Amino acid sequence: MTLSTTSTFNISAQDLIDLSLADIGATGTADTNPNLRPHALKLLNIFIKSIDTTGVFTWRAPRRVVNMTAGQASYVLANDTYDIDQPARYTQAGSTFGSQVIAMPRDEYMALPDRTIQGIPYRYFADKGMDASGIYQVTFFLYPVPANTGDTLEVASVLKSKDLTDLSQTIDVSQKWLDAIRWGLTHSLCPSYNIPTDRMGYFRSVADEKLSEALGDDNERGDIQIVPWGYGYAYGQMGRGYR
Repeated sequence: MTLSTTSTFNISAQDLIDLSLADIGATGTADTNPNLRPHALKLLNIFIKSIDTTGVFTWRAPRRVVNMTAGQASYVLANDTYDIDQPARYTQAGSTFGSQVIAMPRDEYMALPDRTIQGIPYRYFADKGMDASGIYQVTFFLYPVPANTGDTLEVASVLKSKDLTDLSQTIDVSQKWLDAIRWGLTHSLCPSYNIPTDRMGYFRSVADEKLSEALGDDNERGDIQIVPWGYGYAYGQMGRGYR
């Protein structure tokens, strides 16, 4: 026997659905029912969308660059975006030096006496609404307003989960999340198949445990030292130093 040389295992929506249907007893482990898959695919999409509410996932926060136009304060982000994970980074054209742009709350933006002042932006307000088709959309407003065309704003976009439109597609999650998605779907299927309350509760408890484990693992790690009596060298948001 030899060790595998790959680490690319993933699973299609269809395979995941078949596993969950077998979990609740709608099918056997060795047989499938294609007629049950469309309904389960809808529930799978709903469940995956729902976990977007649990936080910013490291694999769904890519850096994107927005090109600035002189005198233009507002910019609409792509409709695959829920939010911006601050801070953003503003860079003037021809420069390699960037400055931080920090989010401001709505009431602060509403209270600005003059929103037309131009300069190097250091604050932004993310206005979250819906487009004409009812899809969540983010428009951000910079303050001061960019004075130069060609400047750029680098943002970490918090992306929405991708739609599952075909059973052959793989799921838009890290491989570590597969078990959490499987059990979450299993629990979601229970009401439609009149699963007894005790079994539904069991599936819910397993789903919650798996989701908690996945959420606990998916974060940015930093070094930290715990020192008795609160004295010593530590690392935090303000940087390294003695506490």
